[in-house]
Amino acid sequence: MITICVIFKGIIILSFFFVLIGAINFALCLPPFCMWWLSPLLFLPLWFTFEKSKRYRTNFINGFLYGLFIYIFLFYWIPASISELTKLNMFFSILICGGGFCLIGILYGFLFLVIKFLWNKLPWLIPFILPGFEWLCIPVFPISLGYSWRASLAGVQAADIGGVYFLSSLCCLYSYLIFLGIQNISLRKWYWASALILLFLQYSYGCFRIYSIQKTPAQSQIKISILQT
Repeated sequence: MITICVIFKGIIILSFFFVLIGAINFALCLPPFCMWWLSPLLFLPLWFTFEKSKRYRTNFINGFLYGLFIYIFLFYWIPASISELTKLNMFFSILICGGGFCLIGILYGFLFLVIKFLWNKLPWLIPFILPGFEWLCIPVFPISLGYSWRASLAGVQAADIGGVYFLSSLCCLYSYLIFLGIQNISLRKWYWASALILLFLQYSYGCFRIYSIQKTPAQSQIKISILQT
C-alpha cells in the first residue's frame, strides 16, 4: 500500500513538473520573449502528463494549473495596473484578477478532460479539437496557441489556410509527432521526418508569400500578426 502511494505521488509530482514546463514554454513564445522557434514544441511537455496521468480528475487539475500558470506568467502586471487606474486596494485587485485567472484555469481543466478522452479513443483528433475549444471560449480564452508564431513572418503566413486556429493545430500536430517519435523508437524517424516535412512546407509557403508580394501589385496582401494583450 505504501509503495502504491509513493508511486501515485511521484506521478502527480512529475505531471505537475510537465505542466509547469509547458506553461513556461507558452509564456516564452509570446511577448516580451517572442521565442517563436519553440512553437513546434509548445504542447510537447503536456503530452507526457496525459501519458502518465490515468485519472480524469488528475487531468482536470493539470489543466486548471496549466491555464492558471499561463495567465499568471502573461498577465502578472494586470493587478497593479487595475489598482493604479481605479485606486482600488491592491489586495482586492489581486483577488479579482485571481478569480479571473482561476476561471481560465477551469476552462483549461475541461479542455484537458476532452484531450484525455480523445487520448484514449481517437488520439489523432487532438490537434483539431484543441483549436476548436479555443474558438468556443472566445473572448474568455483570448490567447490562442497560434499566436506563438507571431514573431516569425514566414511562419505566420500559413494563417491564409485557416487563420490563427490553423496555426494552433500545427503547434499541436508538430509536438504530437515529436512525442510519438520519443515514445516509439522503431518509428521515430518517420514521425520526426513527418514533422520536419510539414514545418518545411509551412515555411516554404511563408517565404513564397513574402517573395511574391514584392513582385505583385500594391493591392496584394501579406499576413502579419499583432498581439495586444
